[in-house]
Amino acid sequence: MLETSPDEIEALFQDFTINVTSFFRDAEAFEALKAQLKSALQEHKHEQDTFRVWVAACSTGEEAYSVAIVLHELTTELAGERTVGPFLRVQIFATDIDPVVVNTARQGLYPRDIAYVVSEDRLQRFFQLRGDQYQVRDGIRDSVVFATHSTFADPPFTRLDLVCCRNLLIYLGTGLQRQILELFRYALNPAGLLFLGASESIGTDQQGFTALDRRWKIYRRGEGVAGRPPLDAPFPSRAAETTPSGRDVLKTGLARVGAIGRPTGSLDLAPRLQDALLAEYAPPAVLVSGQGEVLFVHGRASRYLEIPPGQVHNNVFEMVPVSLRLALHSAVREAHHERRRVTYRRLVTASPGESQAGESQTLDLTVRPLQPSSEGPLLITFQEIGETSEDTNETAGAERSDNAGHRLALELELRHGREALRATVEEMARSVEDLRVSHEELQTSHEELQSTNEELMTSKEELQSLNEELSTVNAEHQVIILDQARANDDLNNLLDTAGTAILFLGHDLTIRRFTPPIGRLVRLTPADVGRLLGDFNILLRQNELLADIQRVLKTLEPHEAQVQTHDGEWFLLRINPYRTADNRIDGVVVALTSIAVVKALEWQLVESLNLNRATLDMRCDPLLLLDQHLRAVTASQALLTLLEGEQPGIGDFAFDLPELRRRLQAVIETAEPVPTAVTPTQVED
Repeated sequence: MLETSPDEIEALFQDFTINVTSFFRDAEAFEALKAQLKSALQEHKHEQDTFRVWVAACSTGEEAYSVAIVLHELTTELAGERTVGPFLRVQIFATDIDPVVVNTARQGLYPRDIAYVVSEDRLQRFFQLRGDQYQVRDGIRDSVVFATHSTFADPPFTRLDLVCCRNLLIYLGTGLQRQILELFRYALNPAGLLFLGASESIGTDQQGFTALDRRWKIYRRGEGVAGRPPLDAPFPSRAAETTPSGRDVLKTGLARVGAIGRPTGSLDLAPRLQDALLAEYAPPAVLVSGQGEVLFVHGRASRYLEIPPGQVHNNVFEMVPVSLRLALHSAVREAHHERRRVTYRRLVTASPGESQAGESQTLDLTVRPLQPSSEGPLLITFQEIGETSEDTNETAGAERSDNAGHRLALELELRHGREALRATVEEMARSVEDLRVSHEELQTSHEELQSTNEELMTSKEELQSLNEELSTVNAEHQVIILDQARANDDLNNLLDTAGTAILFLGHDLTIRRFTPPIGRLVRLTPADVGRLLGDFNILLRQNELLADIQRVLKTLEPHEAQVQTHDGEWFLLRINPYRTADNRIDGVVVALTSIAVVKALEWQLVESLNLNRATLDMRCDPLLLLDQHLRAVTASQALLTLLEGEQPGIGDFAFDLPELRRRLQAVIETAEPVPTAVTPTQVED
């Protein structure tokens, strides 16, 4: 499928890569790294002028830029303290196998969401806003070199002071993890730092590193010269290559797999010659792991190994004869832990499958690491010295050899027991230390939980107190709501009972509220609330209602007038400003009160006055009607003719005759008529 569909190669490659990263992931881990880097810079400040860093599996670059920011802050701080001499240049190599994410990292453009994980100070110092994205400033970007690189297939960087690999080892098997850690140890300078992810570890055998911070997985490389990286996977030259795509990377891997076992041409002569010479002159050998699992067999090893009956086990200790088992156990264990060559000479053993015939053989057993400086497989060689037979003359020598072999086996078993006891004690000491650290961490966690519990209890009490206050306020609000509802009902009943038509308007003359009697003036329904009053027909003769409302809003002076509808009904119109509780004008109130009864009485009074006037005018005697204060109310036409003047206004007519005034006052007081004679001369006066 992959050979016939090139697009599937790219799709498969993208599925293999897992790009999960962020700026300053695990902020406490970066604080711990900053502290360790500060100590390293102060301790080794005169050794070199460039601080070299490798960020493996950098994904889209957040991890590399985070390390660059931390180092920039450190160099600035230490330069101010004058504790760092030539550490003025930081060089960071950030690599990933996926060229797509490497191109993204080179641009240094990230969404604005990074503000949630990057502090405001660092955003101001190390980022600049470009549109809707943040871009890393040139000073930080120039210190980071991004490249497409396979951590376990390409040559590593060397002379490094820090290696960061926080998103790779958790996806690899144990064997590949060990190989990459061995590669990191080779790449680091003595006392260089290794920074792993929170879920990653270097294993129990430490791989030549010392733990500086077990929680955040910060390690220091041990002193001494590191062995070369494993050469079982060749490192191809990439000098003449362009940046490969994911498809090219995966095609290369498939080509390597497909090329195994298919040598052709003249280039295959050397391997064939080597195989022939090894088969002829090299002793039988077995390549095993540290636990004895068989990895490779060379030569006629069947003379010393056999597959036991029953379930098949790929373990060399199950395949060797019983007489060699203890010696082989001891030699493999010693070579594995001490990483040195171990040889047991002149071991006598029976050939597998031939012990019934009584044949035995003497051999030298050698176990040595394939790569002495690092963890790796072990090579077991069987070097045969000579064979013994059942000849009578050699029986005693064979017995002595058997006794010597038995004694050697007992010595080896005793040594093995001592080594096992020593390893058990060391393991127990490490376990006790780990348990102590775990106990301290658990105790710290317990104290934090206890403190958190106390804070939660305090918060609970505060919430209970707040809940009681809210309940009290809620009860008060309920009372206020009931009072307001009752007041609203009282107001509605009052308005309905009074029969007054009331209309509430806003500043823009929108209808807010009205009483049903307003229908005599404007035909409104409840759905008309919120509409403009000008949209409706106002049933008034000489309609100037809108102008009067605008004048009241402008002058804030009440307006009162008598208006008549088209049906002939009379109303008293009052327009007042609507004032709020804080004395703010928020519209107007229009009130219409029916004055039909008043108007009817007014017309009756006018008709009565006209009738009285007509009756007075019909009399020939001059008559004058006075009130109790002797002010003229009306007079007959005969009197007006006599006086040769117009009808005086009410209260305008007065007398200058004291005697007449006295007598008129007496009439008012006694309520009896008093005849009085007036001469013509007095009348003229």
